[in-house]
Amino acid sequence: MNKVYNTVWNESTGMWVVTSELTRKGGRRPRQIRRTALAGLIAGLLLPSAPALAVDYNNETLGSGATSSSMSLNAGDTATDTTINSGGSQRVSSGGSATSTTINSGGFQYVSSGGSATDTTINSGGYQHVSSGGSATDTTINSGGYLSVSGGGTAVDITQNSGGVIDTNTYATLSGTNINGSFSIVNGSASNMLLENGGFLSVLNGHQATNTTINSGGYLSVYGDGSAVDITQNSGGAISTDTSATLSGTNINGSFSIAGGSASNMLLENRGQLNVNSGHQATNTIINSGGNQHISGGGSATDTTINSAGFQYVYSGGSATSTTINRGGNQYVSGGSATNTTINSGGYLSVYGGGTAVDITQNSGGAIDTNTYATLSGTNINGSFSIAGGSASNMLLENGGYLNVNSGHQATNTTINSGGGLRVSGGGTAVDITQNSGGAISADTSATLSGTNINGSFSIANGSASNMLLENGGSLYVNSGHQATNTTINSGGGLRVSGGGTAVDITQNSGGAIDTNTYATLSGTNINGSFSIANGSASNMLLENGGYLYVDGGHQATNTTINSGGILSVSGGGTAVDITQNSGGVIDTNTYATLSGTNINGSFSIANGSASNMLLENGGFLYVNSGHQAMNTTINNSRSTMNVLGGGSATSTTINSGGYQYVSSGGSATSTTINSGGNQYVSSGGSATDTTINSGGSLVVFDGTAVDITQNSGGAITADTSATLSGTNINGSFSIANGSASNMLLERGSLYVEGGHQATNTTINGGGSMDVSTDGSATNTTINDGGQMYVSTDGSVTSTIVNIGGFVNLLGGSATDTTLNEGGRMLVNPQGSATGTIINRGGYQEILRSAGAANTIINGGQQSVLSGGSATDTTLNSGGAQYINNGGSATDTTLNSGGAQYINNGGSVTNTTINSGGGQYVYINGNVTKTTITDGGILQVDAGGSASQVTQNSGGAIVTNTSAVLSGTNDKGTFSIAGGSASNMSLENGGLLTVLVGHDASDTTVGSDGTLSVQSGGVLRGTTTLTDNGTLVGNMVTNEGNLYFLNNSAATFAGTLTGTGTLTQEGGNTRFSGLLSQDGGITLHSGAAMTMVTLQANANVTTQSGTSLTLDNGSILTGNVTGDNTGAGDMTVKGASVWHLDGDATVGALTLDNGTVDFRPSATTRLTQAFRPVSLVSESLSGNGTFRMNTDIASHTGDMLNVTGNANGNFVLDIRNTGLEPVSAGTPLQVVHTGSGDAAFSLNGGKVDAGTWEYYLNKENTDWYLKADSSQPGTDNPGTDNPVPPVRHTTKSADAVLDMATAPVYVFNSELQSLRFRHGDVMQNTRSPGGVWGRYTGSDTRISGGAGSGYSLTQSGMETGGDTVFDLNESRLAVGAFVSYSDNSISHNRGGSSTVGSTGGGLYATWFNNDGYYVDGVIKVNRFRNELRTWMSDGTAVKGDYHQNGFGGSLEAGRTFSLNENTWIQPYLRSTAFRAESKDISLDNGMKAKAGTTKSLQGEVGVNLGMNLDVAGTVVRPYLTTAVSHEFSDNNRVRINDSYNFTNDISGTTGKYGAGVSAQLTANAGVWAEASYQNGENTESPVTGSVGFRINF
Repeated sequence: MNKVYNTVWNESTGMWVVTSELTRKGGRRPRQIRRTALAGLIAGLLLPSAPALAVDYNNETLGSGATSSSMSLNAGDTATDTTINSGGSQRVSSGGSATSTTINSGGFQYVSSGGSATDTTINSGGYQHVSSGGSATDTTINSGGYLSVSGGGTAVDITQNSGGVIDTNTYATLSGTNINGSFSIVNGSASNMLLENGGFLSVLNGHQATNTTINSGGYLSVYGDGSAVDITQNSGGAISTDTSATLSGTNINGSFSIAGGSASNMLLENRGQLNVNSGHQATNTIINSGGNQHISGGGSATDTTINSAGFQYVYSGGSATSTTINRGGNQYVSGGSATNTTINSGGYLSVYGGGTAVDITQNSGGAIDTNTYATLSGTNINGSFSIAGGSASNMLLENGGYLNVNSGHQATNTTINSGGGLRVSGGGTAVDITQNSGGAISADTSATLSGTNINGSFSIANGSASNMLLENGGSLYVNSGHQATNTTINSGGGLRVSGGGTAVDITQNSGGAIDTNTYATLSGTNINGSFSIANGSASNMLLENGGYLYVDGGHQATNTTINSGGILSVSGGGTAVDITQNSGGVIDTNTYATLSGTNINGSFSIANGSASNMLLENGGFLYVNSGHQAMNTTINNSRSTMNVLGGGSATSTTINSGGYQYVSSGGSATSTTINSGGNQYVSSGGSATDTTINSGGSLVVFDGTAVDITQNSGGAITADTSATLSGTNINGSFSIANGSASNMLLERGSLYVEGGHQATNTTINGGGSMDVSTDGSATNTTINDGGQMYVSTDGSVTSTIVNIGGFVNLLGGSATDTTLNEGGRMLVNPQGSATGTIINRGGYQEILRSAGAANTIINGGQQSVLSGGSATDTTLNSGGAQYINNGGSATDTTLNSGGAQYINNGGSVTNTTINSGGGQYVYINGNVTKTTITDGGILQVDAGGSASQVTQNSGGAIVTNTSAVLSGTNDKGTFSIAGGSASNMSLENGGLLTVLVGHDASDTTVGSDGTLSVQSGGVLRGTTTLTDNGTLVGNMVTNEGNLYFLNNSAATFAGTLTGTGTLTQEGGNTRFSGLLSQDGGITLHSGAAMTMVTLQANANVTTQSGTSLTLDNGSILTGNVTGDNTGAGDMTVKGASVWHLDGDATVGALTLDNGTVDFRPSATTRLTQAFRPVSLVSESLSGNGTFRMNTDIASHTGDMLNVTGNANGNFVLDIRNTGLEPVSAGTPLQVVHTGSGDAAFSLNGGKVDAGTWEYYLNKENTDWYLKADSSQPGTDNPGTDNPVPPVRHTTKSADAVLDMATAPVYVFNSELQSLRFRHGDVMQNTRSPGGVWGRYTGSDTRISGGAGSGYSLTQSGMETGGDTVFDLNESRLAVGAFVSYSDNSISHNRGGSSTVGSTGGGLYATWFNNDGYYVDGVIKVNRFRNELRTWMSDGTAVKGDYHQNGFGGSLEAGRTFSLNENTWIQPYLRSTAFRAESKDISLDNGMKAKAGTTKSLQGEVGVNLGMNLDVAGTVVRPYLTTAVSHEFSDNNRVRINDSYNFTNDISGTTGKYGAGVSAQLTANAGVWAEASYQNGENTESPVTGSVGFRINF
């Protein structure tokens, strides 16, 4: 749909532009070819791009290899999986969307404001443009692909692959990833952008960019107050900026920056540019190929290097210092100044306009281009040079260097090498010139020159030039009365001698040019020998390469050679004989002259008014005067021309490409052949006979006569009906006579039918056109591809056929019975009219202001009615489209199947009938009146559009929204939409009503294939009825009325449905997903079946016997489900679905298919302060699933599942655990009742925690109870009649409390056990006055606790301290202090991981004597940070945190015996004591406990056996240790929930075995390590390890 022909998108105007259409002026007789582009007309010629509603394109291909080249997506339109090839384009306008688009080379996608594109792939050569307000998501840019985002446009989730191009600015919004990671532009800030391969980022004034990478072909633009920091400029990357910006980064030369008006180390290349503003400066700039530096007035540049194709411009007031110009580099000083410039070979310095350049170093091959108005100084290979005050001295000109010595100025000691040039104006002076080979001098004989060239000395003085060498662009102009002698003219040189001037002894070498006339005096030699001009006679002249000879009347020339580029002009009465005209040589003359010679066609001549065999090429000209004739003339290229004047004649002329023959009034041409590109013009009164027009040739006849024409295929004739023509074409004989044209063939040619004249049976092919003027007429015209016809005011055409590419433009004229086939077009301009037009598929007609079309039949084509235009009695059939635009109107339209009428902004339509399959589409500010919609027809009214007096018959569809204005009648009565409110709408058969945000719809009926769409914030009121398969859609629907699904509705709703209304379903099957909340509840009647699929529902449901409610695929229903007086409906809960009861509920058959019924209060259910039990009554139960139930065993109450009938299946009761203690732990609590059946119930986790004890599920008959004893009865006592009482089990929470009560004892003793080994260090360092020490300790201990509890304690910690040693004659006393910290992890045997953080400190003293006795004492204080973590049986996490203080100490005594020189043994006795304070413990599951004072008292006896070794000078002491320890504490109390007492008995004997080693590394430093194993009645430590060090003072 909406396809137009030959259209392109104009970004600047934001619209599609029609191309290649031409228009003509009418109303007067044409006198010249008129070719005016249609772009000269008003913008009303543009085809509107109005879309039909919700057109979906799938798998379309645009461009090369496809049937369509363009696609336009307007509001509601979508395109999926589109491929855009070369020449293809897709425009996404506001409200349109494109998804999964692939853009290949030469393909274009334009996303306008409000349009969106998603999942686009841009391949090499593909192009996506996002305009302001447009958006693109998930675009992938492959290498060579191009994404352009205008300011205000958005493109997110971009994947920029290597070589992909992004072109944007900081007013845009972008995000995505490139090879460097994530990038973005937001709020004027760009981050991590990658610019390469044509990528462009413009950082606008006040915006910033960070971490930009510029690779080859990338471009970063920063101007004004913009900033860009952390730039990476790789080779070939470009930066364009000025010194008001802020920049920093790195390039191949290192770091660069611009800050505070100062630029440093900038690299300019590949279009990079730096503007140095007034008062600012740039240093160390490198300008490579394509780079530019502009230095404004007051700006300065220092240490600049200009490489090949780099440019530096120094403007007036600007300055450049220390510039180096390398080969190909360029410095231009225009009014500014340059200092210390170095010009290397191939470098170029240009100083003009009063510019100054001083301290120049001009190395060999360096070029200076200047004039004597500039100021220069410096050195070259010849020494110092200068220009000052109009005087130049010692200048070196080479390799493109040039000096212009102005009038009144002078130059001395100038050297001109190859490629250099010196120009001396008249009145200027240049002396002491050295002109080397290839150097050029340009002057005239009014100048003064002297110097030497390769021929010796040369000079110009007092109007006399001597020994001048002219080559390589050099020239000498000899003024009248002046003379030149011994002039040498080499290739590229030129000598011009005015009439009256004299040049003798000339040497004209090959390629040298002489420009003169027969009034001058010349003599010399050329490649043909001697030549001369004297007394009006020229002999042996050679004209080439710009050479020119004018032979005036009465003068003569003999033996003239004209080569390419040479011109011989012979005036009437002049004579030129023995001419040799070589290829490219030009002759300009007339038949009054006398000529003879040869050309490439043989001999030619002009004599006695007769020209024969002339060759006109390269701009040559021949006038055939009255009474004269020309025969066998060949006219070639470059507008070479023959003009046959009145009375003259031309015969057997051949006109080739670029050649022209003009036959004026009274002139005649016979037997002319016009080849491709040739042109013959026959003016009024002129005549042509027997003209043959070959392909590409052109014959133009206005009021003249041309007969016996042979028009071959591709030959063009342009004529008017006042001319007289006859001949044959591929269609047979044709003629124009007496104002009547017949059987004309127009291809590239034109026919002008003047007033009162007519044309019949005309064929117009590509490039051809016919103008029908006022009162002119044309009948039976066929217009093919590229052909055009224009009909002026009061002109008329009848029975025209317009084929593909053909065009008819009615400029106030009329057309009757026109047929527009595919690709044919008609434009009806003001005052024009078209009647009885048939527009077939692909044809197009456009009606402009004050124009009209009547009785039109549109069969798949398009008609567009613009402002002031009108269309009446139109019939649209399949594929036909009519567009009524602003100010346009249509009346009495019939829309049949497949026909569509579009009413755009400001358009109006009356009396439309929409039959089945037809559609009328009304857009914003469009208006229709008296539309009748029959069964199968559709009326679409967009927001802002209006339709009144609508008749909606049964089966007619209306598509609209609540921002439209509608009124009319349907089978329910009167309906309307106004002010955002819709009333009594009927939607069926494709009908759609969209309720917009803040709007509402009342009493809507949605029938078969109808849709009611409610946007977020839209409200339904009154009674909304959905019947059959009518559909309700919307992301967020608010229902404040009664929503009915009736008559076996099979509706599906996905979204959010909320409000204070009610939802009633009478029969049928419905499916809901999303969110559903109705304050008035849900009612299911008459066998209704409702399925909730992935739905969050919050509503009370009333069911009727015979109905069913299903929760599926994770749905959640919160609310009561109850029956009515007929009974209750069935309910099924499937998969991960959950039904949250909001109170007592009743259902019929309850089926669980791995679903869950939740009795528990939650954040969305019973928000009561106190627990309130809920009962669920079901007639039957089957399947398998879970019941989440809540109990208050403490008050002996709980939720109840009551199955009155049969129950089958397997079900899990997930009953909430608690740490609170029941009032009576032994009383069973009923949770399930079943009437019959074999249903099996089990507890989640097999048990329920309630306070201290675990509860189990027990079945009694068909009832199920919770009991605190084990689920298995006790075993019998042998020999008695009494069974063993059932066993009760503590909960995990109780076990964790008991574990944590003993943990501080083991933590403290482990820290103290490690501490005792410190005295060994003291013994080994008894002669030191003291020291510091530290050690790390780690252990893993398995511990048995009270009531069957147990845990593993993993400890890691460190201790550090220091002491001083006192010498007591025969003994020593060490006194010290220490601190400790350990991190202790507790893994409870029944689950959970708690921690104890222990921080402590203390004092110690150790006494030694010389006999080996020692006594060691320690006192220690600890602070314990306890964090209890475990789980209840239902998996609920439990925690409780508290702190505890403890203290204790140890006393040890022993003696060390030496068994031999190196072996020793040390028996010892040790006692330890510890006490931890009593503590109240609270867990977050409600459990409370009191841990009494925890005590520990241990005695230990042991022995250490070791030896002293000398290892490489280091004393090493390995040792073994063994001991027995006994714990005496057996009555540590814990009370749980103030109900049950427990005793932690930690008493018992433990064996200890260990090994260690110490080493005295130096006299003041030692280290040690020890590992041990311990095993006792309540503990086992597989490994305990310590490592430590000591440093003496």
